[in-house]
Amino acid sequence: MESFGDGNRGGRGRGRKQTARRSRPFNGPGHRGGRDQHTGPRDYDDPVFLMTGLAIAQPEEDYGSDGDSEVIQTFMRERMSAEQQRNAAALARLPKLVQPTGPALNVDTVAGGAITVAHDDPRIEAMGIGFPVSVHPLRLPNTRAHFATGASIVDFRFVRIAGLLHKMVPLRKGVDHVSIGTMAAGSQLRAYGRLRLVFDAQGYEFEHQFWVTDIGFPVELQLGGDFMTEHGLTTRMGDSHWIIEKADAKKVRKLVDVYATE
Repeated sequence: MESFGDGNRGGRGRGRKQTARRSRPFNGPGHRGGRDQHTGPRDYDDPVFLMTGLAIAQPEEDYGSDGDSEVIQTFMRERMSAEQQRNAAALARLPKLVQPTGPALNVDTVAGGAITVAHDDPRIEAMGIGFPVSVHPLRLPNTRAHFATGASIVDFRFVRIAGLLHKMVPLRKGVDHVSIGTMAAGSQLRAYGRLRLVFDAQGYEFEHQFWVTDIGFPVELQLGGDFMTEHGLTTRMGDSHWIIEKADAKKVRKLVDVYATE
């Protein structure tokens, strides 16, 4: 949050440093720990604006009696207006947004995870886990997934790139409560919403619901225990990942790993 300097400039004020008050932290999709973002007025505190990842600065109702208060209020009003315009422009670009409905969600789950081996070359480290999948309709050539014992999750950034952001059902603030724990004690992932995906993997076509979050290692999808149970998977361990031997799903052409050299 900007600091507006000393209220004692030019002999005005009482020499008290005046700083705009920080409003509530914004933890929406645009949040990446460490950036200062702020929630806006109640009229804009809804899933539509949370999905854009844009923050709205809220002007203070009362900055005190210092000489700079009017300047500060004018600045904040102009800033809020600019943010609102950007939000409106982002909303206009998006297709029709799926709206959350139904009873409140109260979910407590664990993400699980993977063990990766650090390497001096990040390209090699990025290919240390996972196998290629093809998410409909974009069908990127090497979207990657892996199996884990935890929940099924998809990376938020990939959802945006894949053109599926408008289909994500956002969590309702103050209504839905979804906790996704990690392997690190006391650590949690932020759940932005849920998304039903159709994708091809290892010669099968699947449809499954994922929690949308930030995955901390180089895969776009994590296929959890719920996925294995729902689709009746029989697997075995291959050279570098689990291989699906059988599944209750439609058979499709197997994907070619663009990074495979054998």
